[in-house]
Amino acid sequence: SYSFQVIREELHNMSLEVAHPRNWRPVILAFSDEPEGRRRLLNLSSWLEGGAGLTSVVQVIENKVHAPKKEIDELEKAINLEIKKSGCEAYPLVISAPDLHNGLRMLLQAFGLGPLRANIVLLEWPDGQGLNHAGTLTKRYSRYLAETVELGCNVVAFKSAETLVVGKTIDVWWNDSVSANLVALLAHLMTRAEMWHEAKIRIIAPRKDAAEKYVATLKKQIEEMRIEAEVIVLRDCDENKVIELSKEAAFVFVPAKLRRGKAENSFAYDWVKIMDELQQVACVIAAQDIDLTAEPE
Repeated sequence: SYSFQVIREELHNMSLEVAHPRNWRPVILAFSDEPEGRRRLLNLSSWLEGGAGLTSVVQVIENKVHAPKKEIDELEKAINLEIKKSGCEAYPLVISAPDLHNGLRMLLQAFGLGPLRANIVLLEWPDGQGLNHAGTLTKRYSRYLAETVELGCNVVAFKSAETLVVGKTIDVWWNDSVSANLVALLAHLMTRAEMWHEAKIRIIAPRKDAAEKYVATLKKQIEEMRIEAEVIVLRDCDENKVIELSKEAAFVFVPAKLRRGKAENSFAYDWVKIMDELQQVACVIAAQDIDLTAEPE
């Protein structure tokens, strides 16, 4: 068909282009095994795409190496109905695997065609099963995050209330890291989504030694990224200050990192407390840097 021919030609053209950070677009794999979780992730992925990305909604049939094709087809049809009901644009994808860990690794290595590859794995922030008694992430959940990053894919772990809300403020907690660059880009893309078009971005940077030179440098960096945002630099901050400042924000992005295979937020704060107290928050771990200040070739 004509549409197929156009896709074929454009994929070929994309493969000939020199990749540039300014052309980066979200290609999202959203993992959830229950309808309510999928509904929340579908809404978030549509926001993160900013009208310029793609999302596949993934379910892994666990404990089955070879699930019957009929079972896979029926589940894909059910997920497709959920997608249509949500009003979002996405594609269902069901695979079978011994467990989620193996399914995730298999999919990240095989998903895509030519230059079109997944660059974000979208997960829900863990409930009681993903947190241990001390309130920290379990080894199993941390393992998913670590192996996703190891395979070159960024991670967004999302926490929200049952009902998602849209508002006027998006907070980005900033530090000088690759994850912060990705967080700023995702916040910018979010404002391109129709529902968030009027939202304002606040870049909030905790830094004890924040001299005027650093403040000026950060503002210039954000301007070079072509991101319109208010820049706030804090010299005294902890998790309580994060909650105090961002509790009225409609959405909050927090950069994170991996250390010895474990996920940590980038500020050494109690991030479980932060995730619990804020209404809509995404923890972001970048697999590679996206230099948004680079000029096109």
